[in-house]
Amino acid sequence: MTFMMCKYHPDNQAIYLLWNNSMLQFACEECTENEKKQENRQILKLLSIRKALKEPDYFIREFNLNKENKQIIGKIDNINVQELNKLINTIDSCVKDLQISLSDLINQLKEIVFKIIERKEKLRNNLEKISYYAQFKEVFKCLDNQKCLTDDVVNQIQDNIQQIFLEIEKNQNSFNQEILEQLLIPKNNKLSITPQYQIFKNKLENLKNSIAPLPLLLQNTRDQNQDPNSYQRNLKFSNNYKQSEIVLSLNEKVAYAEQDIWQVVVCDQNQDPNSYQRNLKFSNNYKQSGIVLSLNEKVAYAEQDIWQVVVCEQQIPENRKISFYFKILQIHQFYSGICFRNRIDKGYRGYVSSIGHGYYLMCRYGHVYSHHDQDINGQQKGFQSFQGDVIEISVDMIEKTITWTNNRSNSFKLTIQTIDPLYPCLRLAKSKVQITER
Repeated sequence: MTFMMCKYHPDNQAIYLLWNNSMLQFACEECTENEKKQENRQILKLLSIRKALKEPDYFIREFNLNKENKQIIGKIDNINVQELNKLINTIDSCVKDLQISLSDLINQLKEIVFKIIERKEKLRNNLEKISYYAQFKEVFKCLDNQKCLTDDVVNQIQDNIQQIFLEIEKNQNSFNQEILEQLLIPKNNKLSITPQYQIFKNKLENLKNSIAPLPLLLQNTRDQNQDPNSYQRNLKFSNNYKQSEIVLSLNEKVAYAEQDIWQVVVCDQNQDPNSYQRNLKFSNNYKQSGIVLSLNEKVAYAEQDIWQVVVCEQQIPENRKISFYFKILQIHQFYSGICFRNRIDKGYRGYVSSIGHGYYLMCRYGHVYSHHDQDINGQQKGFQSFQGDVIEISVDMIEKTITWTNNRSNSFKLTIQTIDPLYPCLRLAKSKVQITER
């Protein structure tokens, strides 16, 4: 969507709405910081415009909801789609030894996960039908059609938004009732995994008396019509499992699944440490149009001398240390590193002169760029890169560092933040780069 510039700080985009019952104004980051510093400031609510336009549940949560709607909206937030999607990939990598016996079980677990995701998407789609939210989006749709944003136009938009907000405050009962009607989705049918589990259990009985512990990721999603207190389950696992203890633990999990708790097992202890690098590829969805992908999305080529950004498909796993490799096939302008994909978009050219840009990068001349550290952003701290070089990038999500190393043993380490999911990325112009395994 089109964003206007801040009235009070013309160099900044107006990305927030500051408002209360008596006023509303567009605001930038600097406005919000200044407002926090005022000693006798009036209490204002802060609304992120971009987030509100994408997430109706975030928009609705800013107003006075009744207890029932608060609980239901809270349950939408508890459905962690990112973790559920990551779960499916992790499950697929853990079935080597028990491939045949686990296939039916995994397909059933995937069906449960997809139903949870489908449920969340259906709830969110229904929330977009809320009349006041539709009016809110219509205001910004009209903004996109404006050829010239004069002060009068901006003031009119502010007045329109304020009127919508005041109407919501004034008609809270009807507002909450409309939300409730959109959130009433029939309860899902139970899904049993007992037959597939029995096959899996029989295979486990053939294993040795002691096996490696199975780390567990348990994601519970609560149904809106059930008592939330009934879902308080704490599973404790010993570091030294015996086969019988694992079978007993699995029996517990099957019982919970039969009680209609959405529960999924992830076994990644014995995961191949090289699987991330092997599966890594560039994304067709998160790149600029000037970048051409080839070799099964392993090669990215920016033919023109114009900055182009491409992000990889796979998220960097949390609480792990991983490495990946970029081979420079052709070089003119080349930046490599990682980024917060949700803080950039495929139309963004990757301007990195000021912090907050969403990247941790090193360019071909050794300049490094930090999303959060102004003292190091743009400084020549790293090493130069040349055609034919292989750049190893190691990301330690535990120590919160990124390290670049080339095939001549040059190396540089940079501190990172892990406030949002991170993804490998490149910023290129007239350059070609390939993802390699070493």
